[in-house]
Amino acid sequence: MGGIAAITAANGWLMAFLGMSVVFAGLASLSLILSCFSRVIAWQNAQSPQPMVPWLKSLFGRRGKKALASPAPGEILNDGEIEDMEETLQALSASLGNPFKLPRLLELAEGYGLPRSHAYINRLILEGRVVGSPDGLFRWEPRKDEPMAFSDLTEFW
Repeated sequence: MGGIAAITAANGWLMAFLGMSVVFAGLASLSLILSCFSRVIAWQNAQSPQPMVPWLKSLFGRRGKKALASPAPGEILNDGEIEDMEETLQALSASLGNPFKLPRLLELAEGYGLPRSHAYINRLILEGRVVGSPDGLFRWEPRKDEPMAFSDLTEFW
């Protein structure tokens, strides 16, 4: 037995109809809740002397999440911070390919919430870890103590 006969024998039509009705009922109730939400908030604001919007912000706000510490403008960064940021930026630039566009790397860094990414990249450029080319693309320069990767060797051939 196969095909439509198997569906009929195993109550497949009933299960399909039941599944569709459950999904329809769920979506209908969700749309009803969302359409009434603004009226519920207006009613709550009329009933309570304390507005509901600040209460909702405190309920769903960023509790316990601290912002990433960013150094002050004149503060000198230690080598450990720079190495950590360098590893993070290298991981981000891996998705961009090698060589990469510096503005795109900065957009990614800001998108991930990395603090003072401009300052760190500037420091890496000054140290010679990020090297620019005449066509406006940048690449990572391997450290002197790191072995060269095969992809770095192919650039010279």
